[in-house]
Amino acid sequence: EEAKSPSRIGMARQFHDLDGHSDLVRAFLAQRSRLPVPQTRFDVAMHIRLGDFASSQAGAAHQNTRIPLEWYGDALSLARERLGKSRLSGVLFTDDDPARLIDELGLEGFTPEPQGNALTSMMALGNADAVIGSRSTFSLWGRYFGSGVAIWPSGFDLQKYAPIDESRDVFV
Repeated sequence: EEAKSPSRIGMARQFHDLDGHSDLVRAFLAQRSRLPVPQTRFDVAMHIRLGDFASSQAGAAHQNTRIPLEWYGDALSLARERLGKSRLSGVLFTDDDPARLIDELGLEGFTPEPQGNALTSMMALGNADAVIGSRSTFSLWGRYFGSGVAIWPSGFDLQKYAPIDESRDVFV
């Protein structure tokens, strides 16, 4: 009966049960997958999810809702401020055309995510000093594997997915 409780089904507790074990999970996944673990460090990982997310609406804070592209510029400004750097190295993770988004948003110093697989990409997100996330579990994995600041859109109910760390989680 205990196995059927909501806290034990699927991803009901999301990242809450994994809290504090990211090094162990990372090592386990690397060993089991036999994939190279990304080691390259960079300033900012930006994740823009567009493809299967619903169009954003004023005040929409639901997961699976697009964040207006303008928000990412504001989040990048905050990352510069938090990291104390005017010039940043960054990697853009997206399901859209990365070259178009880098150009449209003026992401100087950013490169598209190296083509790989989702697992190595999620681990690579964690190599950034700042993660600028969408309302996606992909972004949450980047936060989980990393130790830097994580920037989220205001109104996003992060607590539903993971414990909030007030020293790292910033809402803009």
